[in-house]
Amino acid sequence: CSPISLSANRHIPLFSDSISDCIALARIKELFGNMRYIEPDSGLHNLNYYHMAMRKILNSEDRFLFSCAFISLKGFNQLNRFFGSDITGKAIKMFAHKLEEFVIADSGEFAVHVGGDNFVVVFLTSRLESLKSFLSAVQVSLESDGERFSHIVSARAGITTITPRHTNSNDVLGECSITLQIARRTGQDFVIFSETDSIHDNQKIIAKTISQAIDDNKFLIYYQPVVATEGKPALFEAEALARWPRDGRITAPDEFIEYARTSGIVTKIDFHVLRKVCEAIRSWTASGMNIVPVTCNFASKNLFNSNLVSDIIDIIDISYY
Repeated sequence: CSPISLSANRHIPLFSDSISDCIALARIKELFGNMRYIEPDSGLHNLNYYHMAMRKILNSEDRFLFSCAFISLKGFNQLNRFFGSDITGKAIKMFAHKLEEFVIADSGEFAVHVGGDNFVVVFLTSRLESLKSFLSAVQVSLESDGERFSHIVSARAGITTITPRHTNSNDVLGECSITLQIARRTGQDFVIFSETDSIHDNQKIIAKTISQAIDDNKFLIYYQPVVATEGKPALFEAEALARWPRDGRITAPDEFIEYARTSGIVTKIDFHVLRKVCEAIRSWTASGMNIVPVTCNFASKNLFNSNLVSDIIDIIDISYY
């Protein structure tokens, strides 16, 4: 063999192994990328997927053809009490599979498992009555002590139809969540946003007022000191807290924070606080003050934002530097 062929023979296995490694790496990335959008207990998509898919719908020309329902299964506390968590978990998983079969993926519909016995489904509004019928009675087959039996799963839902007022995925989800609370409180199985009572209208008004107050920079940031008591007392750090001046007084957080949570705008408050803290630290630094660490609280809803880390970094870069 010539030197060229010997060199080629040595490089062929190396080339082959490199290609195999690249393919394996691509498959691993795809696998973990998919896991990011899957709820492991049910195998259904999760809230990360909801936000991604809903953003696509809201940016599409067909967005006003869709509605969203926040679903809560009924009677699962009793099922868990009588049969235990294993059978309850299997019932939830079977319901998840049937819900996945109900949606028409080719039409843009999808369902996600929020956790526990809660689900969200985005569907064509023209199929509203079909969804109600489906959620009224879903039969699942279970087994206990070696005996199989059928269990009928029913659900209640808070439903909203996508309109021009919905600008992001949290708007839609927050509205559905509030409407589901109305359904629970009134004992109804299905409540549609436009059909809700004056209580819900009041919640909507308060949520919009809070959002406008943030836009108008009306929220104040208070800094709660944390003092080190060992030796000579000294300021150790501070915690940033949002306060809302309204009607001549400072509105206590427990008077507005629940409205912010259920409407989804609590994340807007969190980022507003972070932005104001960064601006304050920049000002303090410029004036020569000694700076201590300042902590900012973030609601758990932020964990469903797959871009949370980059969003925080963007705020720091823009507001501080």
